[in-house]
Amino acid sequence: AASVSSSLVQPWTTVRAGSFDVKVKSEVAHHRELRTLLGTGVIARQLIAANGRGHIAIAEGEKIHVLDSAPAMGAPAAAAPVERGSLRATAKPSVGFEVLQLNFNSADETQLLVSGLKECVALTLGERGELVSRISIDLMLDALGLGLPVHILRTAWLPGSVSRCYVLTNQFIKVYDLAKDKICPQYYYQVLEDAIKDVAFAPTGADGTLTLLALTGSGVLYRQPLVAESGGGPLALCDAIPVPSELRGRVGASLHFSAPTGLLFASYADGKCFGLRLGGAATEVVGGFAL
Repeated sequence: AASVSSSLVQPWTTVRAGSFDVKVKSEVAHHRELRTLLGTGVIARQLIAANGRGHIAIAEGEKIHVLDSAPAMGAPAAAAPVERGSLRATAKPSVGFEVLQLNFNSADETQLLVSGLKECVALTLGERGELVSRISIDLMLDALGLGLPVHILRTAWLPGSVSRCYVLTNQFIKVYDLAKDKICPQYYYQVLEDAIKDVAFAPTGADGTLTLLALTGSGVLYRQPLVAESGGGPLALCDAIPVPSELRGRVGASLHFSAPTGLLFASYADGKCFGLRLGGAATEVVGGFAL
C-alpha cells in the first residue's frame, strides 16, 4: 500500500492485475525470515510511491521501475486498465535485495529511499526520472553482535529535510544525514528491556527543531529532541510522556504525527486508536480522543 496523490493518477486508472510480480521468491536472501515476518504482520510492504514530478516508482523483487505517469493521467474515464507495456520506464535500477519499502522525499522529490529486510539505499533521480546516483547506507545488521536477529521495520525521510532519513529496526532507531555520512548516524537510540514499534517526528521549536516520538511494545510513549548528536554508540530513551490511562492501549503498534492538525495518532494491537494533543515541547498530553 502507498499514498499516491490523486493529482498524479486518476482514481479510475489502474494497472492490469498481475502485470507486476510482487511474490517473494524462494531464492532471495533471508527468505524464511522474510516470509515469517510478512505472514505475522511484523513488517509490511510499501511497493509503490509517487512524487509531484509525475514519476511513479514500483518495486518488483530487486528491481525498481520508475515510470512516467503521463499515459495513466491521460486515460479516459471508461478506459480499460493500463497495460504495463504502455507505461514508459525512465529507469530500472536493481538494488541487489528484495525491496520492501519505497519513499519519495517530500522536501526533495528527486530523492527515493529504498529498503529491504536488512539493507537501505537512497536513489537520486534526474528531471526525466533517470537514475543519477545512489548512496548505500552501511547498516551491517548481521555484524552487530547483538545476539538477536535484527531486521528493518520502517524507513522514511525526516519531515522538511532534503538529506536526513531514519532506519527503524526491531532493536533500535538510527537517523542519518546522508549529506554528511552514510556510515555513522547522527542519532542512535534504543529502549532498555523493550522494543520500539514505531516512531514519528514533531516540530517543537521555532528554529525547526524536531522531537523524536517513539511508541514501544509495552505502550510507553517516549520523547527525544534531536539536538545533541549521539556521538557513537546507542543512547537509551528515558523521557517518557505521561499518557492518561483512558488515552492509551497496552501494546503499542503505530504512530503518526499530523502536522496540519498538530495531533499525534497512536494505535495499539488491542484495536484501540487515539488522537493526542501534545503540549509545550511535546512534554505532556493536554487532550485527546478515541477513534
